[in-house]
Amino acid sequence: MKRIAWYRSLTFKFTASLTLCAVLVTVLAAYLNIQMRHREYIQDVGMWAYQLSETVKNATRHSMMVNRRYETQLAVDSIASQAWIEKVRIFDAEGNIAYSSVQEEIGRHVGKGSRECAVCHESEKPMSRLPGPEVPQILTTDDGSRRLLSSVVAIENEPDCSNAACHIHPASQRILGVLDVIIPFHHFDGRISSATTRLVRLSVLSILTICLLISILARRQVVSPIRFLLEGTERVAEGHFDHTLPVQSRDELGALSRAFNRMTRELRSHDEDLKRWVVTLEDKVKERTRELEKARIWMVQQEKMASLGRLSAGVAHEINNPLTSILVFSSILRDKLDVDHGDYKKVSTIVNETIRCREIVERLLTFSRQDEPKKEDQDINQIIGKSLELLKNQAIFQNIRIHQHLRKDLPQVSIDVNQIQQVIVNILINAADAMPAGGDLRIRSYLAPLAEGRYVVCDFEDTGEGIPEENIPQLFDPFFSTKEKGTGLGLSICYGIIQRHGGKIEVKSKKGKGSVFTIRLPLGE
Repeated sequence: MKRIAWYRSLTFKFTASLTLCAVLVTVLAAYLNIQMRHREYIQDVGMWAYQLSETVKNATRHSMMVNRRYETQLAVDSIASQAWIEKVRIFDAEGNIAYSSVQEEIGRHVGKGSRECAVCHESEKPMSRLPGPEVPQILTTDDGSRRLLSSVVAIENEPDCSNAACHIHPASQRILGVLDVIIPFHHFDGRISSATTRLVRLSVLSILTICLLISILARRQVVSPIRFLLEGTERVAEGHFDHTLPVQSRDELGALSRAFNRMTRELRSHDEDLKRWVVTLEDKVKERTRELEKARIWMVQQEKMASLGRLSAGVAHEINNPLTSILVFSSILRDKLDVDHGDYKKVSTIVNETIRCREIVERLLTFSRQDEPKKEDQDINQIIGKSLELLKNQAIFQNIRIHQHLRKDLPQVSIDVNQIQQVIVNILINAADAMPAGGDLRIRSYLAPLAEGRYVVCDFEDTGEGIPEENIPQLFDPFFSTKEKGTGLGLSICYGIIQRHGGKIEVKSKKGKGSVFTIRLPLGE
């Protein structure tokens, strides 16, 4: 499988997409969480500052009620001396700083528009009561280097104060002044910063953990099944239709794997069918080629036979007249000679060879005439039996064992009895000549399988010397013979007779293992 660049891989794209979403969600959640925590922390600090202010107010209450300014100032200085308090100030109703931990500020007038007074004087009519813990404010120093928390609480005109003989404020005046406690915020900034840092670290760790889990899950649940599918597709493309995918889940990828396996099974089945069809087609092509070759050979043979027939007829007629004269005069001459005469044997040889030549000429005439068969329905087994009766007492058949395997219920065939008997006799004589020392001759008759056509088949199998393979194609050619004294016309005549009957004559033979001659005669409609 071709290796895919990491930045183009599905793992990277899938993990990067989910990681980006996870980062955005985590960052947003962290930001909102930090803001919420910051607000909550400010509120908690404000509440603490308010409670501190109330404590300071209560601590100075008695000294202010009895108007002991020294004790009040001493309490303010004592409280402001704490490291976590910047300064403490008390304002009267007119906006003057009555008490302060910073001595330079005592007696200063800040006005109603100042931060401390604006809490009550935001509107034209002053407020009769402060809102309480929500008042604390975040300030910065003049140089902007530090943040401060200001908690302002009202000093109310209590009944104990307004009813006292020494008090100068009437009961109708609700607020006598305000207490302003300023606290350095850097103590809280450090805590807020630490909390924020912890939250950021936790968010980063969460993001890394999510990325790792996404990568592992993506590889296990998505990428691995898809890689298996890609490898399987390439294997199938290479022709390995037996390849299957492991089904690891019941989701869409599992369904895809099952569909892929079903597809490979169908492809394998179609491929096997195709291979069988190709083999069948090859066999049919080979069979058709053999049939065409046989037809071509038959046509060549027919043309050859016709040409040789015409030639043989002319030669036979030209030779027959001289041979007749030679035979007549040589016979007369032999009759005039005594048996003991020295020339008697020579003249007898002339007579015998002339007779032999006349027989050859007669065969040539028979070959050239190619008489049309006079057909009639006959039992082929009876013709085989008659042919054996004619030959079985001859000397060449004395050492030959004849085995007949003739099917009794064979249908009759339309044939010329004399011509077919001539063919059978010729084949039987050739079989006997092939077994001079004796042997077995098996004769079978049967119906051909329907796939081969409607034929009655006769096999003549001998255990003789056999025929060399290179001679088989020429076996039915005129004047071709493997016998020393053969004319080469016997099988040619047989071939012509069977062809005129619409049948086939075939031979199978191996040198040293005998031969099988097969005659196929067609059945009628």
